[in-house]
Formats: sequence, structure tokens, C-alpha cells
Amino acid sequence: MSFEDWQKVWQQDPSRPPQDAAAILRDVRKKARAFDRTIFWRDVREAAAAIVVAVAFAWTGFAASNEGASPWLCWIAAIIPLGVAGFLQIDRRRTRHVRPQDGETVLAELDRAIDEVRHQAWLLRNVLWWYVVPLAVCALLFMVFVLMHAPLPAIARVAAGTIMLVVIATVNV
Repeated sequence: MSFEDWQKVWQQDPSRPPQDAAAILRDVRKKARAFDRTIFWRDVREAAAAIVVAVAFAWTGFAASNEGASPWLCWIAAIIPLGVAGFLQIDRRRTRHVRPQDGETVLAELDRAIDEVRHQAWLLRNVLWWYVVPLAVCALLFMVFVLMHAPLPAIARVAAGTIMLVVIATVNV
């Protein structure tokens, strides 16, 4: 069916209250803004979590270097979550410039909203590569750091490493 055919079906729907174009545009913009707010606050939570994790790993690195241990694994583990947060911020800035002007039509607003939903779907389809894998690498680096500096016998290190690896794998799956 063409757009005009769908439009006729929609306009002839008896359950639909009659509305003017301005009311429809306000409703579409209201729902689009609500979706944008949801995405914004998700990004804020992700960035805050990344900063907390990075600070925790950096703090561990400082503590390890004060005790004479080599903290380079902690530094790498601290940088990775910041990279994930940076990716989200760059992605947000890259897609921000596509906002419609106030004089736009309902179709232009709907096209923008559909593009935003498609972009969020793309992010979710690729979450393994920009989120899960980097944070799994971060967790593995930290696990190696802890096992390298733990005052445990070799068999206890292997057991602890196995348990930690199973936990990391389970969380990431």
C-alpha cells in the first residue's frame, strides 16, 4: 500500500478522534522528546558508571604502585570504561545535529523519530562490540592483576582465577 492508501485507512478509522495537524505534530514531538529524554538519562547513567569503575581501577593502581606492584594493568582497565563512555558521548554529539526545526512537518518529525529509533536499534545490535567486549577485557585485565599480586599459592591462584573467569563469563553471557 502507498502512503496515501494508509492515510485513508487511518483517517477512516472510527475509533480515532478527529485531530488537526498541529495537535498531531504536538503529540509526535511530545513522544519524541520523551524518547530522547529516556536515551539521554541512559547515557548519563552509563557515563557515570564508567567514571566510577575507572576511578575504582585507578585507585587500585595507585594503591598497588604505593606498595611496589606494577599498576599498568589497572591503568589499562581504568581507561577502557572511559573509552566506552567516550563512544557514547561521541555518538550522541554525532547524531545531535539532525534535530528538526520548529517549522517542520509531521512527516519530517516522524522521519527524525524513526531515524533515532533505528540508530538505537543499531547500537543494541552492536552492543557486543562497543560495550560488552571492552568491559569484559577490562574485567579480565583486573582479574589478571589481582591474581598476579595475590599472596596465594599457585593452586589457589588457579582456583581463584577459574572462579573469577566463570563469574566474568556468566555476567557477560
